[in-house]
Amino acid sequence: MKKNNLLLCLLLFCSFPIFSQKIKLKKDIITIDKKEMYQIEKTKKGGLMGTSNFQFKTIDGKVLLQLKNTPLQYDSLPHEERRRTAIKCYEITAPELGKSTLIKHLRGLNTKKVLFEQLLEMDFFSAGTVDQAFFSSFCEKNGQSEVKKVQAGMDSINVMRKENYKLTVEAFGELQKRPASSVRIEGSSIIEGLTTIGRIKRTKAGSYASIYDIENSEGTKIASMTLIAKEKRANVRPNVNDKIRWFNQKGEWNITLIQEDILNYLVIYGFL
Repeated sequence: MKKNNLLLCLLLFCSFPIFSQKIKLKKDIITIDKKEMYQIEKTKKGGLMGTSNFQFKTIDGKVLLQLKNTPLQYDSLPHEERRRTAIKCYEITAPELGKSTLIKHLRGLNTKKVLFEQLLEMDFFSAGTVDQAFFSSFCEKNGQSEVKKVQAGMDSINVMRKENYKLTVEAFGELQKRPASSVRIEGSSIIEGLTTIGRIKRTKAGSYASIYDIENSEGTKIASMTLIAKEKRANVRPNVNDKIRWFNQKGEWNITLIQEDILNYLVIYGFL
């Protein structure tokens, strides 16, 4: 019995190299056991990171997947010189299936490498075909459900953005014109892209909570922000509608990150 088990182990060990495949990506080309089999090609080079289009095809030119940069964007408000992106997406198409849907951008600086690694992880190269099961799994892995949720809420958010913008203009005057971008804090300054749009000022530092005023570029208070470090949460109350919005933080407490989350909310929703 022991001899049989030993023999079986030896056979399995010896046969492994026969069934394993060496699959590599070099530049655009995917090789299997040193034979060129597939290509991941950039079909449109974007001017900004993450705006390029890609296609995955066999080495003889049959296209299996296409990724087209297709961000979901809000309707522009009068002060926004460029449309604001709700979520960065690709429209992914499987030509042989005749199906398309939206997924989130693939995470990572090198889209080709990330796509290749996902194809490996999902064992695509065993069968080498994009069938319905593979396409559905790939899309779900890359945030298809999350994109659909964002899409479903776009209309209502656009309405709120316009209503809040109108209230803000009536109370404090026109918002500062600038291209839509993400918001960051530098010192006490609130910066969107290259434009300083306001500042934050701490008005109370307590053992339980700290309170900040949020001011626009004219120095007028437009909202108040409360940070509760012990509970890893915070809230903001815009002056024009007096509705409190709560934010929770997972992991280690980071004041700057939660402040920037709040400021991005105020900018996206037309308060700042």
